[in-house]
Amino acid sequence: MQARFINWFKFSSPATFYPLAGKMAPLFSTERNHLTPVCTP
Repeated sequence: MQARFINWFKFSSPATFYPLAGKMAPLFSTERNHLTPVCTP
């Protein structure tokens, strides 16, 4: 079995990073909304 390898340099340019960030933003905002009541004092 071949090991999985992510080429991080592929996402180093803004032209390829911004679409990826746009797809991940809803995930991060959802997690933030779920964790905010737990983490606030």
